[in-house]
Amino acid sequence: GSGTLSVAGTIGVLQPNLPVSLTVTARAAQLLASDLLNATADVDLKLQGEVAGNLAASGEIRVAKANINIPDSLPQSVAVLNVRRAGEKPVAPAAPGRALGLALTIDAPGQVFVRGRGLDAEMGGKLKIGGAAAAPTIDGGFDLRHGTFSLAGQTLNFTSGKVAFGGTGLAGKLDPTLDFVAQSTTSALTATLTVTDYAD
Repeated sequence: GSGTLSVAGTIGVLQPNLPVSLTVTARAAQLLASDLLNATADVDLKLQGEVAGNLAASGEIRVAKANINIPDSLPQSVAVLNVRRAGEKPVAPAAPGRALGLALTIDAPGQVFVRGRGLDAEMGGKLKIGGAAAAPTIDGGFDLRHGTFSLAGQTLNFTSGKVAFGGTGLAGKLDPTLDFVAQSTTSALTATLTVTDYAD
């Protein structure tokens, strides 16, 4: 994207285990870009530890704008076959990478948009990311600022909503849970619609 990213600090190339002390700064940088999630943010992070040992990333990410997209259709499941040719040695499993500890705060006071399947909502909130990069713990979420749901030509206004990231997941898997409630009231009845489950 059009943002900036800079890194400053030291790497001890002549010292055992290559000690690292770096500051990472980004301004209006597109940090995530996938079909489900994209985000532009300012970043102030510190990376400390050893290249040949354990590293820790800490700091704050301030989200200027993010989009969570709900697919129009679910993907078909595809079977993955483990093919082994005669006379060919099995591939050795990859060696585990170095541990990267996380202590990050993601602050997004507004402009977190959730769209798709009739849903159009703006959220705001805060996330705490801890644990290790291979299996991070993500706690927190985004609360509804305003939003609507369109169904069969009718538009319902949301009365409450939350997008939550909770628990531990695999690295690269950012799939939030949705919990929205919309109501429409007439003289005869009150209709309540709930939208829940994972975004994918």
